[in-house]
Amino acid sequence: MTSTNQDQVIRQFTARWLVSFLTVAEMQSLTAAANHLRVHRSNVSRDIDALERWLGRVLFRDNVTFELTEDGKRFRETAQTMTSMLIHSRSGLPIS
Repeated sequence: MTSTNQDQVIRQFTARWLVSFLTVAEMQSLTAAANHLRVHRSNVSRDIDALERWLGRVLFRDNVTFELTEDGKRFRETAQTMTSMLIHSRSGLPIS
């Protein structure tokens, strides 16, 4: 993948997708996740759909139990690492 293509792929991504994914995976409920995140259920659903399209993978087996697929289980570890890295990246920066 060329640098230009990588930039385009990264620009499409939002960290909110990770938060929605991890919350749904933990709570196994779209409604509970939306309540926890204090957003509308449709926002969380759109985040999950966008993330799955971006990854080209199905992360949940169905829209009832929200059980993770094998890809979803593997990606959960990556998503946890990514969110942790984002949170900790701020700690090394000076406050302005």
